Amino acid sequence: MKQKETEKLKATSWQPLNWFEEERFPAPQKLIILNAVPGAMVAKEQNPHLPITPEEIVKSHVEAYKAGASMVHVHVRDEQGIPIATPELYKRVILEIKNKCPDVIIDCCFAFPFDNDSVEARFEPICKMGLPIET
Repeated sequence: MKQKETEKLKATSWQPLNWFEEERFPAPQKLIILNAVPGAMVAKEQNPHLPITPEEIVKSHVEAYKAGASMVHVHVRDEQGIPIATPELYKRVILEIKNKCPDVIIDCCFAFPFDNDSVEARFEPICKMGLPIET
């Protein structure tokens, strides 16, 4: 680096990391791990490990929680693996996750598009169910 460039960088208070005096990879102050399965775009044929049944979805979220995830994002699928907006199925999955992981943060919305699709349309039915979720 040229002398002028070095002086200019020092004037802006930027300093190169001194690998001998500082940690190379300092630990983050906070870390939030979010598990989001099965999503809305991938099919079981594309990924045979994709959880689509209620049991598989719950199992995936519980495993992620035990591995350190503090938050899960829930979507559900029908028997053919197609994303659906069935309140009863959401309720079943959410309550089972909360039963097995009482302090996990649960986030969800319907992935299924509505005629008048909006954020509100995707959240409103779930929010009205009174489930232990954070949206």
